Amino acid sequence: MRKNMNENVYGAPESNLNLSESTDVQLWNPDAAGAWSLLFTPIFGSILVYKNWESIGDVEQADKAKKWIYISVIMSVVSAVVGVVGIVYICTWYFMSQKKQTTYFKNEYGGKYARKSWKKPLLIAFSIWLSIVIAIVALSLASA
Repeated sequence: MRKNMNENVYGAPESNLNLSESTDVQLWNPDAAGAWSLLFTPIFGSILVYKNWESIGDVEQADKAKKWIYISVIMSVVSAVVGVVGIVYICTWYFMSQKKQTTYFKNEYGGKYARKSWKKPLLIAFSIWLSIVIAIVALSLASA
């Protein structure tokens, strides 16, 4: 239904391209950060969530996210000893930290924001992961 009788129904469709000023800031997709955290632990996702809040300029949320980084490091050590703790923790982190950013992005940007490249964080995370695997294998072979 037309809202304005003067509207040209035969004209080309128009888009509202007046996006928020913050959309020129490049951000990592928080859902992808959460998914990659299944492989690289919530430490990885917590760092990216923190960097996103920092890029947006939300100091309060960045401070909270920084605390999640520290908690994630501690919980990764605990979960190395007690495996089930890791699954419980990643679910806790997802709903209490990462999901909050996903909701914010959807409400604030509607999914329309400049995306940061995953190349650097994934290369760093994979390098750390591979180093840990090599260290574990080397220690296992040395003690055999």
